[in-house]
Amino acid sequence: VKHSDGRPELNRKGYIAFDLSQFAGRQIEDAELVLTIDPSELGFASFVPDSTFAVYGVIDENQDAWEENGLTWQHAPAHDPAQPERNLPVASKVKLLGKFEIAQGINRGTRKLRGKDLADFLAADTNQIATLIICRETDETADSGLVHAFATKENDTRSAPMLLIPVMTTGSASYSFEFRTL
Repeated sequence: VKHSDGRPELNRKGYIAFDLSQFAGRQIEDAELVLTIDPSELGFASFVPDSTFAVYGVIDENQDAWEENGLTWQHAPAHDPAQPERNLPVASKVKLLGKFEIAQGINRGTRKLRGKDLADFLAADTNQIATLIICRETDETADSGLVHAFATKENDTRSAPMLLIPVMTTGSASYSFEFRTL
């Protein structure tokens, strides 16, 4: 994930899809997204100040059918190849779910996003697939700024993105967490 006003051709955003089928017919009142920061080895962390990241949910469910290995600027959900801000989605096609920060120089750790907007977005889903887009809002301060990266399901040493959704256990007032990672 990268934002560079000086070199917009290098801008990047991250896409995640979650299979929500195990929650079909269940009420979603709370949810937490967990992302594991993974060193990208692309650029320098000192050239990017403390950075704010926004997580968006794609509201047009017809765009949830994208393929991980076939994703391009021409076919990415909520993206217009002609838009000048390639680091951001098309505003009318997404809902802002929340923001988090990564301090300058940090390239390991986890970040969590939790809140009503995320839970409401997931609860409103009707096709059992949720597409999320991660965008860095903060511009780099010099050329060769860090490309922030997050572990994927293919990572052997770090956790893939997780979506934690508390589900009421039948006949009990306690919560158990069910989650799906893709």
